[in-house]
Amino acid sequence: MTLRDYIETHPETMQDMELASTDRLWEGIELLVAGRQSAGAYLLGYVVEMVLKNACFLFDGARPADEIRPRLGPCRSLGKQCFPAIGCENYHSLVFWYHVLLRKRYIAGRPLPSRMARELGRRIARIHSMWTVDMRYYPDRQIHPDTPGHIYDDVFWIYDRRGQLGR
Repeated sequence: MTLRDYIETHPETMQDMELASTDRLWEGIELLVAGRQSAGAYLLGYVVEMVLKNACFLFDGARPADEIRPRLGPCRSLGKQCFPAIGCENYHSLVFWYHVLLRKRYIAGRPLPSRMARELGRRIARIHSMWTVDMRYYPDRQIHPDTPGHIYDDVFWIYDRRGQLGR
């Protein structure tokens, strides 16, 4: 069975996303250390995307074997209703997922502590300014020299708190 066949017949699950976020984290770090700044930053941005999605879905009660795809549409609907000016960028927007997480927690009466929410928002805004899924088409020379250090710090800060975000 080819990888494409496997992926098409095995929908992504919460556990897949959690394991992939860890794999991409270390792969991104390896690329940064090897001098592949753009590729490393690209993977690290994906880590944040997966952490935020995972937190949103865990907060809703998702379990490890639950599929991801059916959970996306309701999040898009929530976004359109509550913050229509923020696009989901085909489900890749870090700002979108940040706001979905905050809104879900607010609706449930369990907001993040204000200090954590502010710091998360600050870090998401900075990563958002340095990362986009479309950066895969651009060479290393297009990224700012400070990007690798900032994205490394911000991604680890968020990754280290991933368990708190979805509880």
